[in-house]
Amino acid sequence: MPEQRDALTELVAAHVGIGKRWSTRAFAEIAVDRDTGWSPSKSLVGKIINPDESYDITPQLVSAVAEGLGGVEFPFGAWA
Repeated sequence: MPEQRDALTELVAAHVGIGKRWSTRAFAEIAVDRDTGWSPSKSLVGKIINPDESYDITPQLVSAVAEGLGGVEFPFGAWA
């Protein structure tokens, strides 16, 4: 599995966690892969937003995160 996690961590952490749009529990409930119905657990979401944690990046995880963040508007050049 890929070792580079910074972009996914930054993306999810910008919207999930204490004082953010979603709690880890709420995000785990809405982040569901359309094709398989798979969703990350609350603890996996916690790992994703913690840059010191390790986790495997899978197609289902990327799809679920995309679904969960689907309604988020990103300003042009936010990661430039």
